[in-house]
Amino acid sequence: MIFLTKLDKSRVLVTLANLKYIEATPDTLLRFVNGDMLIVCETLDEIAMLAEKFKARCLRAAATHLNEECVLEDMSNSKLSSHREPATLRASAS
Repeated sequence: MIFLTKLDKSRVLVTLANLKYIEATPDTLLRFVNGDMLIVCETLDEIAMLAEKFKARCLRAAATHLNEECVLEDMSNSKLSSHREPATLRASAS
């Protein structure tokens, strides 16, 4: 989602997934998949940059989340293996 500015200077939050396409005619016109249209102050290039930044943030957040899950899983596996007796001790105790 990105913040854009309507012609009346009010801000609006746009969901990128709902955009069908954007055109510069000379105003920047957003067309949504449901047929709605919106004219905004930002240029096509500015919207492309905002969209790239948003997607990069999403990917970073997903990678961080996956990394945290992997670390937690590794820690959990380490704790489980450290509580087990070595196989040689179990075999000699029998």
